[in-house]
Amino acid sequence: MDSRRSRLSCCVTASVLALVAYAPVAAAQALPKGTLVRVQVSDFGAKWNDGTIGIAPSGCTMIYLKEKALGQYTSVSLAGAGKLQQQSGGTWSDVALKPLLAKEPKACREGQND
Repeated sequence: MDSRRSRLSCCVTASVLALVAYAPVAAAQALPKGTLVRVQVSDFGAKWNDGTIGIAPSGCTMIYLKEKALGQYTSVSLAGAGKLQQQSGGTWSDVALKPLLAKEPKACREGQND
């Protein structure tokens, strides 16, 4: 009976860990306007740039930077982002860009930065 209980406990623990690991990626499928994020852009170097999610007049999802980046950029499109993270509960978690880009209009998937 103990080995059966142990196996059940193991399976429940593994399932919970899988759900916890998957949650940040699942939650990242839609980033609401105003979400606090940080982005790495290869043209800007390895530095993380803080910003918020917004929608441009063209309908494209943009990352509006808190400070001007290299080249005086004030925003980055999802297509121009190399890596994206969102802040939640005081920690940063990776955001999968491909699913977000797939939801963008075609013209938005081809753009880079402002």
